[in-house]
Amino acid sequence: MRLLPSSFLFLLIVNAFSFCAAASIDLSPEEKAWISAHPNIVFGTDRNWRPMVIPNADGSLDGIEPELLARINKLTGLNIRIETGVWSEMIELAKRHEIDGLAVSAYHKPREQWASFSDITYRMHKYLFVRRSEVEHFTSINT
Repeated sequence: MRLLPSSFLFLLIVNAFSFCAAASIDLSPEEKAWISAHPNIVFGTDRNWRPMVIPNADGSLDGIEPELLARINKLTGLNIRIETGVWSEMIELAKRHEIDGLAVSAYHKPREQWASFSDITYRMHKYLFVRRSEVEHFTSINT
């Protein structure tokens, strides 16, 4: 498997994000040809990345990212699927071009050597929720 030209894939995905509420989008002949030439695209991610990716007992996936990619697939005709595993192993697969990229990932300077990055497609805020009775046990985020 080869690493896909990230700039072209990025443009297709951005185009799809722009029209997520639409029933369909108009693709250029070049975009349609690219999709035909790349019938299967695989992104890797951590199997325990809830609520982004939620593995089901039957092997299917639920969560924010699978739903978003399903919509992109429907709008564009792409066939992007997610492969889950241990995050560090997914990174190694992407580095060796055994998968096409990483889903639910973020920019990290060391990855610039082997990966291209899109603009941020959505933002998430992370919070820590604890019971009031447990608050006194936390003196910092590291304990």
